Amino acid sequence: MWNDEEGKKLDGEYASFLMEELDRVGRGIRDLKLFRPGFLQRFRDHLYGDWNSFYLLEAKIPLSTIPLGTNDLPCGCKILICCVDAAY
Repeated sequence: MWNDEEGKKLDGEYASFLMEELDRVGRGIRDLKLFRPGFLQRFRDHLYGDWNSFYLLEAKIPLSTIPLGTNDLPCGCKILICCVDAAY
């Protein structure tokens, strides 16, 4: 179990990796976040969520070009991790 100090430290590290965020929730689409390289190595033990998809890209692309709700992968996607469902 984390204490408040550990949680704040983790939140700060998370924010330091965040490069871009696109909120499309208001239009019935989940929000998208783009993280700098190294995010997966640091947060791999904290990834979970029934409906989350993690696109591992070879280069930065505009978030608006990611085709959510389809079987299509964005250009440059090398690995797709989806429906992790709280598996660590």
